[in-house]
Amino acid sequence: MRGVYIWVWAGLCIVLCGSAAAQAPAPYPAKQIFITMPGAPGGSYDIITRLIMAKLGERAGQPVVINNVPGAGGIIALSKGAKAEPDGYHLTVGYVGALAASPWLHEIDYDPVKDFDPVIEFGAISCVAAVPAASPIKSFAELIATAKAKPGKLNFASGGIGTCGHIGGELLRSMAGIDIMHIPYSGAAPASIALLAGQVDFAFEGVPTAIQNIRAGKLRALAMSGDKRSALLPDVPTVAELGFPHFNVLGWTGLLAPAKTPPEAIQWLNRNINEILARPDIKEAMANQGVDIIGGSPEAFRTVIKSELATYGKILKASGIQTSKP
Repeated sequence: MRGVYIWVWAGLCIVLCGSAAAQAPAPYPAKQIFITMPGAPGGSYDIITRLIMAKLGERAGQPVVINNVPGAGGIIALSKGAKAEPDGYHLTVGYVGALAASPWLHEIDYDPVKDFDPVIEFGAISCVAAVPAASPIKSFAELIATAKAKPGKLNFASGGIGTCGHIGGELLRSMAGIDIMHIPYSGAAPASIALLAGQVDFAFEGVPTAIQNIRAGKLRALAMSGDKRSALLPDVPTVAELGFPHFNVLGWTGLLAPAKTPPEAIQWLNRNINEILARPDIKEAMANQGVDIIGGSPEAFRTVIKSELATYGKILKASGIQTSKP
């Protein structure tokens, strides 16, 4: 009889252990990863993201699907990302406009700090003030002079309200004391197409979007928005050099997860993307796009978001742009 009990007990253990093993979650990542990408394909942030995600998919052994969600300067994409399932498989690319500027310009249904778990900052890019090659405007000084001579006549494109291109134009309006019209598009790529077609007078474009057209002679670069010249455009002066100090409008971007995403997923993504950013081929590819690689910890990215949110609030209020917050 004792032998019967032993066999029954052993069988029960096998059943229970098998059930526990069946219920244990598979190590991350165990299925395809979805990325919500603000803006249309071909924009600066889209180019950066696709470079990184191609390598991440190889490491994960799983497909990484990028879903472009244009419109409203990234607000639509960030709103969708904040409400996604916090399982580590639904992520969102965030950038300066949607995280630091839009909260001051619009009533939004997400909190850029509380509703996301930062994963990693990819990098930062400078914007370049550019005009179509056929434009009679040959320099940044001529752009300012023309705007002053023709108040309200010159217009500038951007990839949407609150984007780097929008903030660059509005800051120039304020600092130079000029009257120019903003024309927002549904992403950086459509704005670039409009600029190339001469449908707008100028734009502050991210270097990754503009560089090929500048090299091909289709656009004329007038000035850089960052605090230093671009290694890709060493002959193009900064706006600060041309008489407008502290014109340090940069387009930074990184990866976000919905709040309460499992820490092990955040850690895996952060570790692997840091390693991808350290690869010589990725460094070269990013440098060729005018991107300064940053990387680092999730906590460091959270600090950047908080700091830039406060900074942009000050910039927008000082520029005279009507904000949604007092």
